[in-house]
Amino acid sequence: IKGSSDIDLSADAGTTYSLTPTTTVTIIDPFDCYLDALRSCFDFDALRTFCQRDDFSILFDGMHGAGGPFARRVLIEELGLPEVRG
Repeated sequence: IKGSSDIDLSADAGTTYSLTPTTTVTIIDPFDCYLDALRSCFDFDALRTFCQRDDFSILFDGMHGAGGPFARRVLIEELGLPEVRG
């Protein structure tokens, strides 16, 4: 918006910018919002335990770049699955 300050998209989550006297933009962490939604639907403790079974394996192909960081956060960082690169 002409005359408003630039928005730093790398700013910490929670940072708010005023664009006009009645319009603001707040930086969010999409990973935290996504994980909150997933945790409300799935039992992550049970999934984490299941993923540690010797007879369990998974192959994930995100088909595009946008899903990769979310998959990494859920599958590797939250559920503890190993990262294997081909």
